[in-house]
Amino acid sequence: MDNELFNQIKNNIDQVMEELAAAAAKAGRKESEIRLMSVTKTKPYDYVEAAYQSGSRLFGENRVNELSEKFSDFYPDGEVHLIGHLQRNKAKEAVKYASSIDSIDKFETAQAVNKYCAELGKTIDILLEYNTSGEASKSGFQNEDEFFRTVDRIRELENVRIRGLMTVGPLTGDRDEIRSAFRHLVALFRRVDELHPDLKICELSMGMSSDFDIAIEEGSTIIRIGTRLFGARQYPTV
Repeated sequence: MDNELFNQIKNNIDQVMEELAAAAAKAGRKESEIRLMSVTKTKPYDYVEAAYQSGSRLFGENRVNELSEKFSDFYPDGEVHLIGHLQRNKAKEAVKYASSIDSIDKFETAQAVNKYCAELGKTIDILLEYNTSGEASKSGFQNEDEFFRTVDRIRELENVRIRGLMTVGPLTGDRDEIRSAFRHLVALFRRVDELHPDLKICELSMGMSSDFDIAIEEGSTIIRIGTRLFGARQYPTV
């Protein structure tokens, strides 16, 4: 592993963890209530290894092909979540390597995940993604009635376990608008918990590099950080 890369990523992780602790203290929360997810999408495996050696144990990937390439033979104590939109035809591959699917927004997708988990004899955690910003470019439920009807259906599946909710905050510099979106997700979380206490949901995945301090103040349990740790995304040129 390149020492310069390791040192840079370790410094970045340490800095984010300091900010995480400060945001938690401001909100009167314990630092231990919030986990840092290292989002390694588009980054080569060296970045994953550097983050792991720097103490990261929770990772996020957007695409199933990257999930399988980087995490098919990972450290036993590593945990990787698929956080990007999942197409049903990729569900079979996704459930082989993911610890959790954090982007479920249709019953049919959960049904496919359940089917392939049953074939593997495993149960997988899922988060339900809600589009709190209403932006057309984003995935996630946008209708509360549909959302709650889908919760009712998914909870009957035997090989998936609803652990909580996920959202991507609005792309804006208006911090009040961002906070409002996160509060919307918290309200949905509380309603699901009231309706289905047996699920014992516990995860609120919200907050990224530019807004995780707000998310922590509003109750996030997982912050998804990519560019602050690893730099700008490396998308292939056409």
